[in-house]
Amino acid sequence: MASAFAFSPERAGAVELLDERRREPRVPVGAIPARLRTEEGAETHAAHVLDISTSGLRVRLDARLKVGAEATIWFDRTVATGQIRYCRASEAGAFEAGLCLTDVLNIV
Repeated sequence: MASAFAFSPERAGAVELLDERRREPRVPVGAIPARLRTEEGAETHAAHVLDISTSGLRVRLDARLKVGAEATIWFDRTVATGQIRYCRASEAGAFEAGLCLTDVLNIV
């Protein structure tokens, strides 16, 4: 019975797919300059948008953000609001955070 659940090279791809929980693909956008503010503070943080999907985006910034906090981000003629889903340390003291979008307004 244990051999039925043993990890095998054939299952490696399936395990990788299970680790990817996104329902839609991410689109890399380089590093679009942005400003981000969380509900907890009046201070805005300089940030860079790294990739975008239909339900969220990933940003790099110099401050740790509280997971679960509501946030507003301004970039490239766009204002978006959402919830911080994760925030983890990145290279050289920076942080990368995921924002699950709840509203997006494109300014034309």
